[in-house]
Amino acid sequence: MLRRLGRASARFGTTALLTWLALAGSGTSVLASEDQASLDEYRVKGALLANFVKFVQWQHGGAITVCLAGDAPGVDVVARGKTVNGDQIVTRRVEPDSDLTHCDVLFVSASVGRHTGDMLKRLGTAPVLTVGEIDPFLNDGGIVRFFIEANRIRFQINAKAADDRGVKISSQLLSLAAR
Repeated sequence: MLRRLGRASARFGTTALLTWLALAGSGTSVLASEDQASLDEYRVKGALLANFVKFVQWQHGGAITVCLAGDAPGVDVVARGKTVNGDQIVTRRVEPDSDLTHCDVLFVSASVGRHTGDMLKRLGTAPVLTVGEIDPFLNDGGIVRFFIEANRIRFQINAKAADDRGVKISSQLLSLAAR
């Protein structure tokens, strides 16, 4: 069952998306402690992940599995239980050497960044939305990379990697990515 972007776009238009992303990014301002800052940063990343899935065409029905590799405190708490077009988001922790083919989204945290290339190779051309946070992630074949600029979480998208994997991302989301 192919879920169309039109339904998600109609309910969550470009203006609302821009507003939401601006508010989400502002949650990473200077915080009281380093641990709290890390937790808040990953909560924002979790919220972004949960919203990114609204702007991807999924070729199946049922739950959307978000796999988390490495330390990402709070990502699973924010994403877990959300729904996209009636399908629930399920989060699952994975090790870098795990079978990743059951993932719809793979988030690779910086703590396991050295395994990124191997993880992406093992996925082959599986239609998995890959998201990471290390500088070479996009060059290694990842699709979305989070980075911090001026105390805000921003993201870049490797459209070629998405095409190579058969991951169809809405033009609305592509237009919001940093260049």
